[in-house]
Amino acid sequence: MLELKDLSCQRAEQALFSGLHLHLHQGDCVEVRGTNGSGKSTLLRIVAGLAQDFTGEVFWRGQKVEHDRLTFQKDCLFLGHQPAIKPSLTVTENLQWLTALKVPCEEQRLQQAIAQVGLAHRAATACHHLSAGQQRRVALASLLTTACDLWVLDEPFTALDDQGVTLVTGLLQRHLQLGGIVIVATHQRLQGIPHSRELQL
Repeated sequence: MLELKDLSCQRAEQALFSGLHLHLHQGDCVEVRGTNGSGKSTLLRIVAGLAQDFTGEVFWRGQKVEHDRLTFQKDCLFLGHQPAIKPSLTVTENLQWLTALKVPCEEQRLQQAIAQVGLAHRAATACHHLSAGQQRRVALASLLTTACDLWVLDEPFTALDDQGVTLVTGLLQRHLQLGGIVIVATHQRLQGIPHSRELQL
């Protein structure tokens, strides 16, 4: 479903990676690893279509992403290292906004997602009152309200406690079992994810 072909990228005249090839099929998970500055976040942003300063090609369902970027963006959910939430909005309002970027979601489903990530009691709370871990959970709730086949996740365990790590692992397991694809950059090795592959930069 996803193919990266001969990807290369450099920063400040220094190569981050070159000649990178990767094929991912339904149910595949790839853990991207490397030291700080090795290009993990850059690679994820390239895959998600958020960075253009690279050479090589990205294919989705056999077609070059650049030929039908709108369809690809609907199929791809990117969660960056920083949670993309607005501090002045409530938990519910943020999730409505995050979900609407793909497709509107029924209120009942939104509230179920908020409850599933453990924030039901905070649904009407402005996010600037939340801890870093709770803000991360708001962003993670969008995994439950969008039907994207490809998840591109940059350090999804950041600021999470053990319960949060278990939550994310469960979401990944379910997504892969349903035939989804996951590319994740993390310093924490995934547990309970069968057939996960590692890409070292």
